[in-house]
Amino acid sequence: MLYAYDQEKQLRSADTVEMKDNRFHCPGCQEQVTWKRGPKRRAHFAHRKNAECSTFSEGETEEHLAAKAYLYDWFDPLPVKIECFLPELTQRPDLKYQQLVIEVQCSPISLTDFSARTAGYLKAGYQPWWILGLRLQPKKFWHTIAKASCMYDDQGFNLWGIDVGRQCLIHYTAIDWHYQYGVGYQCTWFSESCSFDKGTLRPINTAQTKPHTVRRLWQPNAYQFWLLQQLIKKTPRIMQVQALVYSLNRHIAQLPFWCYQDSRFGFLFEHWVLVMRVCFDLDPQQSFAQWLHKLRMIDWSWPYPLIDQSTILCAFFEECQQLEARFHFQNE
Repeated sequence: MLYAYDQEKQLRSADTVEMKDNRFHCPGCQEQVTWKRGPKRRAHFAHRKNAECSTFSEGETEEHLAAKAYLYDWFDPLPVKIECFLPELTQRPDLKYQQLVIEVQCSPISLTDFSARTAGYLKAGYQPWWILGLRLQPKKFWHTIAKASCMYDDQGFNLWGIDVGRQCLIHYTAIDWHYQYGVGYQCTWFSESCSFDKGTLRPINTAQTKPHTVRRLWQPNAYQFWLLQQLIKKTPRIMQVQALVYSLNRHIAQLPFWCYQDSRFGFLFEHWVLVMRVCFDLDPQQSFAQWLHKLRMIDWSWPYPLIDQSTILCAFFEECQQLEARFHFQNE
C-alpha cells in the first residue's frame, strides 16, 4: 500500500516518510505495517508476516504500486482518493472519484473473486472501472479476467489496460472474434499529457491509434466445414457444444445456414452462439421470454459483471430474428 496512518492518525504517503518516523498502521485492519523501499522497489507499506487483513490482503507488485501512483498523479488536481477504504464493503479500491472506483489488476485473480468484488461495488452504487496490467492484457485468446473486465456501449466492446513502463493507458476497442483466428481489436494509447473527461476520467484524445488487427473474412460455409473437421478430431470445446446442440435434437454441422453467420456478439459467446441460435430456431415465432427460458434450461452462466445481460440478450435475440427472416425470405 502507498498510504498508512501514523501515530497521530494522519494519513501519510510512503514517499514522504523515512525509517526513523513513527509507527504506521493499516487503514483497513489498523494493524501495524512496515515501511519499505529498495533500489528497484518504490516506497510502500506492507503488513508483517502472517498478518490477516481482508482489505489489504493482496501482495502488491511493483507494477501495481507504480500504476496506482501514476494514475493518481494523472488525475491531479481532481479530488481523487487513493486506497480509499469503504467500510460498508470492507473493500479498498485503488482509486476513487465520486462514485467511480478504479481497480488496477496486475496479477491473476479468480473469476469468483473478481465477480464478487464487482457485484459489491455495483450493489453499493459505485461504478467500477477495471484496468489491467500487462500480464492480463489481451493476446490471441483472452484471459478470463480480460473478458470479464470488458464494458459495452454503442461502439461495441472495449477494455482498458495500463503500461507503466511506457506510462500510458491502453484502450482496446473494435473487439471481434473469428472461429479460427481468435480475437482482433484496435488499440489506442493515452499518455498523461492527454486530456480526460472530468466526469468519467476516461481519456478523450485519440491521436495514437494503432491500425485495426486484420479482419479475417468470415465465410459461413467454411465455418460449417471447420466445425465438422473439429468433430472428427474430437476437439473438446466443439464436442461440448455438439453435446448441447444434440440435446436439442440438432447436429452442429447440419444446422440452418443462417446459424453459421457471423455474430457481433461472438466475442462473448464464441461457439456458444450456435447453441443460442438453435434455441431460437426451434420456434422462430417464439417470444423473447420463451427463448430465454429455453436458454436457461441449459448450462447457462454470465461471467461478465460489467455488461448488462438483458441488453446483450435482447440484441442477440433481434439478431436471430433478422438473420432467420432474411434467409427464410431468400429460400422462398
